[in-house]
Amino acid sequence: SNFDNEIIDSAEYNEIISNLKNGDFEFDYKKIFSKIGLIFSREIKNNIGLIIQIMIIAILSGLLNNIKGDFASKGIGQIAFYISYIVIVTLIISNFSLIIDVAKDAIFTTTSFMNVFTPVILGFVVSTGGFATSSMIYPIIIFVTNAISNLMNSVVIPLLTTAFGIGLVANISNRNKLTKLSKSMRSVILWGLGIILT
Repeated sequence: SNFDNEIIDSAEYNEIISNLKNGDFEFDYKKIFSKIGLIFSREIKNNIGLIIQIMIIAILSGLLNNIKGDFASKGIGQIAFYISYIVIVTLIISNFSLIIDVAKDAIFTTTSFMNVFTPVILGFVVSTGGFATSSMIYPIIIFVTNAISNLMNSVVIPLLTTAFGIGLVANISNRNKLTKLSKSMRSVILWGLGIILT
């Protein structure tokens, strides 16, 4: 994908494989961090419009909330709050769906990379005389990689989406139960991610 090519392009992949064969492989940390920095700054530039929109809405909402006493009715302040909240939520949901798509794409790309790159690494292991080790490790790595990918796509991401939705509703509702449920789900997701990555 475009994101992969921004960090390591196809020519560099070939160079990495060649260096691995010759035993001359070294990480160029400065180059990698500079590329990550460029991607990070580009994402900030792309999302600065959204940040400004949310800040303007929040400021207007705060101003309306402060002057609602002048309208002799709390209802106007509440209406202003709900309108601004709905607008902000709409903006956030549209970006959240993009983030979920990026996460799914990253999981797919990582799994595909592992499926392609594992035989290359195990080929080096075999060439050093570790035939038995490679024959045991290969199916385990492929199984674990695909199992983690399936868990992320079928369990973690749906749970994350549900927790996000409950969190949005909890901010409107005054009920403590929804807030606690949202926090509990986030804790389960964080623990689950920690266990999966371990």
